[in-house]
Amino acid sequence: MTSYTYIDGNNNEYLIMEGSVTYKPITARESSSGTYNGGEAKNVAITSSQFQKIETLIKTILKDKSAHEATRQMGFGTVICGKKTVYLNVNSAHKIALEQELKNCLN
Repeated sequence: MTSYTYIDGNNNEYLIMEGSVTYKPITARESSSGTYNGGEAKNVAITSSQFQKIETLIKTILKDKSAHEATRQMGFGTVICGKKTVYLNVNSAHKIALEQELKNCLN
């Protein structure tokens, strides 16, 4: 089964699989500020079309090398697919679109 991991700029983790998105938020104790809290952990069911939309966004991210950063910095997004890891700048349109789609699934 295909799965993807996305880590947002605050270090909250999303495990994306066909049929579900699992959100693992960072706690205040784990955050660099010592105060940020990513909220409550969630595991939500998603439709096949929601998964396909997310997967299409991720495949676009993986292919668009112009959007990739060499190293991860604060606020960057991280896409992990198998052994491939891609870092996205905080202002990346791909990052913003993926995060919006993931948030839509969690609400």
